[in-house]
Amino acid sequence: MDSLSKNAESYRRSLYLSTAVLSSRQECTVEKVVNSFDGGIYVRRTYKEDKTEIFSLLAEIKSPYLPEIVEIFSGDGETVVIEKYIEGETLASAIANKKLTKTAAKNAARQLLCALDAIQKTGL
Repeated sequence: MDSLSKNAESYRRSLYLSTAVLSSRQECTVEKVVNSFDGGIYVRRTYKEDKTEIFSLLAEIKSPYLPEIVEIFSGDGETVVIEKYIEGETLASAIANKKLTKTAAKNAARQLLCALDAIQKTGL
C-alpha cells in the first residue's frame, strides 16, 4: 500500500469514535462507534489477527439476517471491521433476563438459520 493509500485509510479509521465497549475478549474487542463525518452509528470489531480474507467474503453477502459490513481495515497483524449498528436487545441478554418467549425463541432460531443459509450459499 502506498503512502497516500495509508494516509487515506488512517483518516477513515480515525472517523470512528468509540461510544461504548460492547464486549472485550482476548481475540476481539467489539465497540459501538459513531462516525464523526456522517453521524452514523456502527459497530467496530477489532481482531488481533489478520481476518481480512474472511470478512471480505462476508462483506459481499447481502442478507437482512446479517449486519452490513461497510469497511474493513487491516495491518500490523490485526483486522478492524466496521458494521452497521442494529438497534435492539441481544439474544444473550434476552435469555439472561428471561425475556425470551417460546415464539421469540422460534423467531430467533429461524433468523439464525437464515443467516447461516446466506453464508453457506456463498461456499464459506
